[in-house]
Amino acid sequence: MRSDRLLALLLVACGYDAPLDPQAPLPGSVITGEVLVTGVEVPGDVAVLVYAADDPPPPAGTGRPLTFTTVPAAAFTGPGAGVAAAPYALTDLPAGAYLLQALMDLDGDFNPFEATTAGATCGDVGGAHLGDLATGEVAVVELGADLRLDDVTIVVGSVVPIERPAFFVASETAISRAGSLNPTTPQRFTLAATAVHTAFGPTFPLDLQGPCTPVEGTPLCDPTVLDLCDTAVWVHVKDADGNGLPDLRADLPAEAGIPDIWPRVYLQLLGAPEGESWSAEAIPLLAEIGAMQLGAPQPLPFGTPVPLAAASVTWLPVAKHVHPNGALVDPRTGEAYDVVDLRVTADPASIPAGTWAVTVVSESGQTWSVPNRLAEIGVSTRPDAFDPSLQGLALPVD
Repeated sequence: MRSDRLLALLLVACGYDAPLDPQAPLPGSVITGEVLVTGVEVPGDVAVLVYAADDPPPPAGTGRPLTFTTVPAAAFTGPGAGVAAAPYALTDLPAGAYLLQALMDLDGDFNPFEATTAGATCGDVGGAHLGDLATGEVAVVELGADLRLDDVTIVVGSVVPIERPAFFVASETAISRAGSLNPTTPQRFTLAATAVHTAFGPTFPLDLQGPCTPVEGTPLCDPTVLDLCDTAVWVHVKDADGNGLPDLRADLPAEAGIPDIWPRVYLQLLGAPEGESWSAEAIPLLAEIGAMQLGAPQPLPFGTPVPLAAASVTWLPVAKHVHPNGALVDPRTGEAYDVVDLRVTADPASIPAGTWAVTVVSESGQTWSVPNRLAEIGVSTRPDAFDPSLQGLALPVD
């Protein structure tokens, strides 16, 4: 895993502070060490997060933290000149293989117990326990039972250069399951970047500036006025060999012909029967790239990240149905599931209608999901720039 995987999704987890006495007995298996901060003159609070090595966080996977601890800003000491260190301890861990990552919250808008604030924002600083300082390769920590593993250093110094991909679903019509069976009617919806100006209390605002200003008549953010901290949908059509054609996704069968495009867009059926779940994936600009290969103009540069004020996304009529009687078994979770492809069943009803949550995972590892609790809070500190009700809209599928 490379350093670009350091900017991880920070989701809800149970946390506790490091013990006051570092020499006191600690229960279970323990990891201790230092958080080493570089390039930051005045350190902020740091959250140290633990992930299972086989379930990494975005962008490498969709893993959630197993636990975390907080290192307060006041604990950091050092020679100055942008270098400081503070001790941390993670206790009562079962034996296993782990990834240790960290986030320094410099603007005071991180809270792991609320999904809309449980992520790195522009200007925060990420880090991890590294196996190689030169390459930034993240190291796996192997922990035995009832073991104390000391001197595990976490290096924090990777500034998050862009904002979280805050968006709302801007489509006017529902996705048609029946329409998806016709290759001439791709089922598309639109992700529109949005500013976020809200508050969870008098001292806890969430302000994400933007959205970026598009070039007139296009969704492309105007580079002459672009601030990297504006919200945008950063699209990257991978073209590693520079041949002008999109690479194919390495994690999907080659015969599927799915281009490798960031961000990843994941869907989850809301209100699924108890004990079941339905999930799917949608692909940004898939229809547009298909049209380009038939002779239409190329919609944006390949091989480089490009910020958009809005991005078209194509719904794929394939879903994963997790349920007790599934024919397949996920080796990691042990869950039974079936893969349902409408193009095979030819039955639109084989994937349920309803409203589906949408999660965008950017290449930086930052995420945003709708619907979210901002619609329930209903607070806008700048009504001219942010409508919280749009954060309650999911993707309708009929």
